[in-house]
Amino acid sequence: MINAIFAARGLTIACVFAAALLVPPAAAQDATPLGPFTLRLGSTVSWDSNVFRVADAAADPQISRGISGKSDRFATTSLGMNFDKAYAQQRFSLELVQTVTRYEKFTSLDRSGLDHRGAWQWQLTPHISGALRTSSSQSLVSFEDARGAQRIVRTTTNRGLTVDGWLFGGWHLLAGTSEDKTGSSQTFLAAPDFTQTNQEFGLRYLSASQSSITVIRRLRRGSFASQPGDPTTGGFTVRESDAIGTWPASGKSTFNGRLTRIERRNENFPERDFSAVAGEFGYAWTPTGRLSLAFSATRTVIPFFAAGSTYRTDDAVALAPVWRVSERATVRMRASHQVSDFPGQAGAAAGPPRRDVLRSAEIGADFAPHPKVTIGATLRHEQRTSTDAALAFDATRVTVNATVRF
Repeated sequence: MINAIFAARGLTIACVFAAALLVPPAAAQDATPLGPFTLRLGSTVSWDSNVFRVADAAADPQISRGISGKSDRFATTSLGMNFDKAYAQQRFSLELVQTVTRYEKFTSLDRSGLDHRGAWQWQLTPHISGALRTSSSQSLVSFEDARGAQRIVRTTTNRGLTVDGWLFGGWHLLAGTSEDKTGSSQTFLAAPDFTQTNQEFGLRYLSASQSSITVIRRLRRGSFASQPGDPTTGGFTVRESDAIGTWPASGKSTFNGRLTRIERRNENFPERDFSAVAGEFGYAWTPTGRLSLAFSATRTVIPFFAAGSTYRTDDAVALAPVWRVSERATVRMRASHQVSDFPGQAGAAAGPPRRDVLRSAEIGADFAPHPKVTIGATLRHEQRTSTDAALAFDATRVTVNATVRF
């Protein structure tokens, strides 16, 4: 059965390559864009040296099931449908993607899911516009966070309405309301499932040069789902203040930044209350038509109830150059360095405070032999050190993918 599955994935990629060979070169094709309705078929084959992100000295993660080794090969096949159409001043879009992932050895990680994303970008008057959006997606909780060999699939749904009211000149009044919900296939105490509603109000100034500054006040109210082994579930309130700016310094470079103040309060467990500052700084530079460079520095703050912590901060810097070798070929690279701390006194934790350092480097290439066909490959290496030696790991992943659109 496994061989048949991988043979099917190989056949999918072979079909994409065959399609690329059967059509004339891209330069000879009609440049007419795809219509409002498109189909997308994709296939990816990956090899991962350390699927469960365990330490070098750790035992094989699934030896109890008679499976030796930490590496595995897996394949993902996806079929997507896109609809994007403008009617007068209204624009409607819908995306449906069915994804199936199968592992060669670690079959307990096999999964399939249907993701969707829809939007109605509406225009009521020349001064009032907005968007109505809904989405649902599934993802595997990273084994960097969920230790062990148990698969945890998390489903995230969102629906919301935003309004943009143009006042005068470059001034805009912003408002929005939304609902977020997460659900997991297995209990994950570090990041419990929750449902929350969000309301936000803000003001934006947009200049003729496309520089902008936005100030937003956001209120989130929610509750955690009841989970076995965690008596502290209940309601919570989060207040956020955002300041966001964008400055196109020239035709070739742009700066952007965001500063967020977060205040979180929990009804049943005040020990998990916290206040923190998050933010990001980004710089994009395009010195030539074929070369671009992106730099980012970010601080992310999320609730994280593990190892005696109340929340988790990720301080990361990343550099990502992209080189368009030709109209059909692109080479991309990315290097990042992330330091994760786990502050708080929500419980007793033995030993020194936990700190993780994650370094990653990635190089990839994409080739488009035809406007509707893309072929790519990526090599990525990750290494994490930690004050807890059991959380350190080293992993390499190689991925080959092909996509065709109809």
